[in-house]
Amino acid sequence: MLDEIRQRAEDDDEDARERVNQKIFQECLAYTQKFSNFKTKDAVEDVRARLSGKGLFEFEIATLVNLVPDNGVATKEYVPSLDMPGRNINEFDLDDMLDSLRLVQNQN
Repeated sequence: MLDEIRQRAEDDDEDARERVNQKIFQECLAYTQKFSNFKTKDAVEDVRARLSGKGLFEFEIATLVNLVPDNGVATKEYVPSLDMPGRNINEFDLDDMLDSLRLVQNQN
């Protein structure tokens, strides 16, 4: 009998954990859908293709895609690593990248 009670308690705990996990997942999904700049898989793949080979680190790409700053100067303010010595990325290159992102964003 004690084993049955313990088993029911474990099942209840597992159900509660599952409900909490499901709630967290739904909240995260809602957040990402609300703030997503690129809504389709094709748009995301297009953006990744446009930014690959530009000499950007992954976190820099993520920042550009999430924020889509107004211009290259603002981008360097948001992502100071772009302005580090030895980086060959100027504001004009960033402006071109941002224009490319906006083009995909507007097609979305």
